[in-house]
Amino acid sequence: RSGVVSTTISYLTLYRDPIIARVTGACDWRVADLVDGAHPSSLYLVVPPSDISRTKPLIRLILNQIGRRLTEDLEEKRHKVLMMLDEFP
Repeated sequence: RSGVVSTTISYLTLYRDPIIARVTGACDWRVADLVDGAHPSSLYLVVPPSDISRTKPLIRLILNQIGRRLTEDLEEKRHKVLMMLDEFP
């Protein structure tokens, strides 16, 4: 039980960071907008090298969610997606 609690706390500690809390506090887009939005769109996740280790859990979560959502429904969509990942955790 203590292992589960410590793992959970380690993942949630990231959200104590005021910058992370601010940028994840609201969202004005959906993953579906990438493939079915009215207009084609681009999403750039840029993490400075000094922040990579600190933000690794957040980047993994975002990329996991995008990958899952884009592969849930395999019907033809309005827009194609090209994911280019360079040195992501």
